[in-house]
Parts: sequence; structure tokens; C-alpha cells
Amino acid sequence: MDGVKYGWKKFTENVGPWIIGGLVWLFGLGIIASILWFAVFAAAMGTSNYTIGADGTVSTVGGGLGFFGFSIFFGVVMLLVVLVQAAFLNAALHVSAGNALQVGDFFRFPNFGKVFTTALLVGLAEGVGFALCYIPGLIVMFFFSFAIIFALDRGLGAVDAIKASIDLVKNNVGTVLLTLLGVWIVTAIGSAICGVGIIAAYPIAYVLLVYVYRRLQNQPVAP
Repeated sequence: MDGVKYGWKKFTENVGPWIIGGLVWLFGLGIIASILWFAVFAAAMGTSNYTIGADGTVSTVGGGLGFFGFSIFFGVVMLLVVLVQAAFLNAALHVSAGNALQVGDFFRFPNFGKVFTTALLVGLAEGVGFALCYIPGLIVMFFFSFAIIFALDRGLGAVDAIKASIDLVKNNVGTVLLTLLGVWIVTAIGSAICGVGIIAAYPIAYVLLVYVYRRLQNQPVAP
């Protein structure tokens, strides 16, 4: 609850940058995903050539290309989603350090190469996990919760950031579980309010995550 209250405080203190920066990322994600979806769908439909063999079996080139294309689509979208998370986490790190938030903070990542590769690995691992009956994806999300924060905050490489996240979660399972539950509740409530509440829910949720990250490592948190 302290983290939720802190998230609300930091949202209300920086309303403009949170809304503008967040909407740019979210709309950008939606536009890119839509364009990519229609491109993959059109390519799959355009290459659907059915043939019937002598034994009566039916084969199609388009089916294989469609599966490959849609797999790429979901992989790219997963990466973009994780990059959006990185943008919000970077903003949350700024405000929790006592800095005034600016719109540019959503697009200027420290250690961008390390953050990108960490996001790539996290997105890939989550994508594979969710493809394997969903539960493995939730486990990956749980233990990788702080990987991107470590890459942003400490400049760790992808593998080291993931290891650091696993160690932090492993040593604080109960706290992290309650934190992620809080993140889910906040975003669920925000989504339920005609979707408009998500404007406040996302900042609060990510500040909450960063707040717990700092507290678990005894780092100072700006008032």
C-alpha cells in the first residue's frame, strides 16, 4: 500500500509528462502492431497456393508462410511491449530518485544497448513461456520482473540483469508476489474504468515496482 500511495503521489506531481510520454508510446505501439498485422495477413493470403496430391492430400505454401509471419508478428509485438515497459520503468526510476519527469525521459534510455538486449531476451522468454501452456510464461514474468530495471539502473548486461532479478525475487518471494498482485490490481481497476483509468494506472504500477526494487536493496527513495 505504501508503494501504491507513493505511485499516486509521483503521478500527480508529474501528470503532464506521464500522460504525453505514455500515450506516444502506446499509440506508437498500436500503429506499428496494426501495420505489421495487416502486412503479415496480406502476405499470408497472397501466397496461399493450394495443391492436391495424387493421394488426395492438400498442401499449402501460404499456411507455412502465414505461421512464420504471425510468429514474427507476435515476437515483434512482445519486444515492443517490453520496450514500452522499459520506458515507463525509466520514468519511474527518475521520479523515485527525486528528479522532475520530462517527456524526453520516456525516450532517452541510459545503457540503451543493454536495455534493448535485456528487453529482447525477456520478451523472447516470455513469448516462449506463454506459448507453452501459459503457466511457464507467468513464471518467467515473475522471476524476470526486475531485469530491465537492473539494466536501466545499474547498467548490467542482459544475462547479468536477468540473474540479478532472479536472485532478488528468489530472496523476496512473498514481497514480490504481493507487489505483482498490486500491479495487476491497479492496472485491472484502471482498465475497468472505461479504459481511461489506465492513464493513471500504468504510472502508479511501474512506480510501485521501482519503489519495491529500491526498498528491497535498501536504496533511498525520494519523498
